[in-house]
Amino acid sequence: MRYVNRGHAETQRVEGEIAALENDLIDQNRKDISHWYQRQRGYAEADARYEIEQELAPLVVSEVFSPDPLIRKMAQKRLSWRLPVRGVLYFIYSFILRQGFRDGILGWRFCMMKAEYQRMVQRFKAQIRATADLQ
Repeated sequence: MRYVNRGHAETQRVEGEIAALENDLIDQNRKDISHWYQRQRGYAEADARYEIEQELAPLVVSEVFSPDPLIRKMAQKRLSWRLPVRGVLYFIYSFILRQGFRDGILGWRFCMMKAEYQRMVQRFKAQIRATADLQ
């Protein structure tokens, strides 16, 4: 497996078999919430720029249902980038459909923070496009 840079995140590129992990991956970040928001602003702007670039390519709807999990996941992300109120939709997806509610108040907070990140990306995309229109 190799990691490929995609905006602020890395995506895995696998050549070979994909299997399930036997144990959880645990991230124990002990910084306060202000650090999270500060980092997310930069990540959201990078993701907004990446998404705008990627939106130039046509969306292939059949890939949303691909048997290949990497192709399917990327197609689903590309589709989600085009949805209105994606922060709200992400919250519904993560808190209700993915059962974030089972983690109680911590699940609520986590899903709200992830939804806020999606709203940040949308705001940066609108800002970038507005700036581009002025030029």
